[in-house]
Amino acid sequence: MSKWLLVIPVIFVWILSVSAQNETGRDIIEHYYSSALEKGAECRVFLPPGYDSNDINTRYPVIYLLHGASSGYESFDLLLPAVDGFWNSGYIKPFIMVMPDGRSEPYLGSFYTNSVLYGNYEDFIFQDLIPFIDSTYNTLAQKSFRAIWGVSMGAYGAFKQVFKHPEYYTAIAAHSGPVNFDLLVNLIPDLKEEQGNQAPYDWHFESGKGLTNLMISMAGAFSPNLEADNLVDFPLDDQGDMIPEVMEKWKPHNISQLANSFGNNKDISIYFDCGIQDEYKLIHHNRALSDTLTKYNIQHEFKEYFGNHTSGLVFRIPIALKFFDNAFGSVINSIEAIDKLPEDLVRVYVNPSSRIVNIDWQSGTTAEASFYLIDALGRVKHEGLIHSEETFYFDSNSFPPGLYFVSINYNHIKLISKILIK
Repeated sequence: MSKWLLVIPVIFVWILSVSAQNETGRDIIEHYYSSALEKGAECRVFLPPGYDSNDINTRYPVIYLLHGASSGYESFDLLLPAVDGFWNSGYIKPFIMVMPDGRSEPYLGSFYTNSVLYGNYEDFIFQDLIPFIDSTYNTLAQKSFRAIWGVSMGAYGAFKQVFKHPEYYTAIAAHSGPVNFDLLVNLIPDLKEEQGNQAPYDWHFESGKGLTNLMISMAGAFSPNLEADNLVDFPLDDQGDMIPEVMEKWKPHNISQLANSFGNNKDISIYFDCGIQDEYKLIHHNRALSDTLTKYNIQHEFKEYFGNHTSGLVFRIPIALKFFDNAFGSVINSIEAIDKLPEDLVRVYVNPSSRIVNIDWQSGTTAEASFYLIDALGRVKHEGLIHSEETFYFDSNSFPPGLYFVSINYNHIKLISKILIK
């Protein structure tokens, strides 16, 4: 057995036991309006020690953490002291953690998917929540410093966000997610047993059966039908056989299917894991996803561990946190390296009278590099080639006022400066 596997639990338990008490005002419930959901929404925000809202020069990466079905952001109550402990011990650098509310009536959760039954729970994350957080807190408001993390239903939602909206995220970590719907057939014996192994089967939520209710909740996201008894098209008929027409509705939401269109996004770090005793047989889902990503030459790290759907998660937390720390650190190290260069090496400024952005790059050579202007949502708004020893300029009048970031790609992308276009 790896020494790492033996050491991590000891470190985790020790840090949890000695972590500092949460400072007043660092664990916050925020209320905001979601245009995607067309209603008010909530999220939980956990701030690092020493966070000062007035210190706009100190900004932090952000991790969005998605909870599982039948729970909400309160399910992370025990996680937050652990994160605090890892910050205080220096194991990871500080970041802001945001936990949205993915619950939706009438079932166990939204699966962070747009649905006529639940609402637009896919869109609200990038359309409403991310802009709200970046406008409210001192964040590093760009793709390179934004990551997403999820457990179970949240793991599914995290993968959906990254695979469909990769422009917002630099990294994903996911635990025990249902990520290959083709393998849900493995659950049919358990579903039948839950219903007494006696056809015709009664696939109704009110029966109180755990696995049946979970499948109905998934159907609420992937095959809603407001005219049906359960408000969904259930994927099994009353004999316990899969209904191909219903599974076709699930197909566009299949994470393994969504991987088909992800191949060009090589700049996103991917980590996921699953317990080999997972009672929902999700280990097969995750193995299949790993195979699919390998097929499409998508770099990732997949780990199996001894545990069921939840029993091993406590030991995966420090691994995921270190993964994010490394993902952010690869960019932060580039920033630090540039910050140590002579002040006159790179200059970025906006002419206030004309809104012309000027960039001077002095490398000591006649090198050529790629230039990118990135907005607060991590989107490239302008790009071009910049030559050393020359002044590069462009007209920013076509860009809305706001905070922007300048990156120069010379061997690797380095964040040079942030500029405010008024």
